[in-house]
Amino acid sequence: MVTAERVEFGCDGLTLVGDLRAPTGLRRPALVLTGPFTGTRDQVTGSYAARLADAGFVTLAFDHRSFGDSEGLPRQNEDPQGKLRDLRAAVSFLRGHRSVDPGSIAAVGICLGGGYALKFAAFDPRVKAFAGIAGAYNAPQAMRAGMGADGYQAALMVFTDVLLPAVSLDGEAAMPGEEPYSYYGTSRGSSATWHNSVTRASVRELITVDNMIGADFLGPKPGLIVHGVQDAYCSPDGAREAHERMTGPKRIVWLDCGRHVDLYDNDRHVAAAVEATAEVMDEHSTPQSIGWFPIRRALARRGAARAAPGRRAGGRSTTIRRSGSARCGTPHRPGTSGSGCGETSLSRLLRGSGTRPTAAAVSHVHLL
Repeated sequence: MVTAERVEFGCDGLTLVGDLRAPTGLRRPALVLTGPFTGTRDQVTGSYAARLADAGFVTLAFDHRSFGDSEGLPRQNEDPQGKLRDLRAAVSFLRGHRSVDPGSIAAVGICLGGGYALKFAAFDPRVKAFAGIAGAYNAPQAMRAGMGADGYQAALMVFTDVLLPAVSLDGEAAMPGEEPYSYYGTSRGSSATWHNSVTRASVRELITVDNMIGADFLGPKPGLIVHGVQDAYCSPDGAREAHERMTGPKRIVWLDCGRHVDLYDNDRHVAAAVEATAEVMDEHSTPQSIGWFPIRRALARRGAARAAPGRRAGGRSTTIRRSGSARCGTPHRPGTSGSGCGETSLSRLLRGSGTRPTAAAVSHVHLL
């Protein structure tokens, strides 16, 4: 049985609001979740938190500062350093909770949250493992390489604190186009606290933040990358680079997704991502946690398919190609372009137009 409660905790004088889900019984390993750009806790992170709680973990999905029910001004503003502090406060809250084994806390990030979770886990010794799902592992070097030096400098001048739409089918937006709109602009992403707006300064933050650096410092902690073989918004090459740069025990799982948002709410793909995450987190839980067997039984009850071991390199890295319940031990290198989060597509846009980048163009760098 899983209980759910609304919780509040403080950070930098702000009140942050989250949902804590906890299986009844002994103390359990805990997962703090952080999610997509502009997202709130009742969207993607809430869905993953519920599934992972069913698998036997205590989970905390919360609204970062200035989004959802949490405090913070200006509203709808991306604050990379503030988000990292939010995560630290969330871990402090979890460590003091009666349901949590304080020695077994890990960070799970989806989309933009993948990069934040990676960097956070690397530099907070209280966090014992990391999982990134459809992650955006932003790095300014990759952004600049994709946009060109002049385009990058021009982009730094464009963005202000003025609000623009987060998504739009055909107008200017931080995340323009059909795919982002298919989730946030429809009932799929329905939320009482999500707003279709974000500051222009938020986009500037995303082309200057370096979350990829966390991969260099994560070891000896274990890390998991789960990514779609096709992803127009968060490049598979960025996921591959993050995996290659991680120095501790690591695993990469490729799913046969056709779209980035498949890992938001497509049941088959989300179930596979949850299974892989539960496996890795369970393997690295401390002995005093409720541990391996109850979580395996929970997964079995949910009918999750077991994954076959992949080919190991030095006993440290496992690469798996998965398609629903299908599996293959052969490492898979999907054919993609770019080495960050879609910077190649932006580069093509800039070369084709000969103009300074717009918010719509730059959005192909960071997205969702």
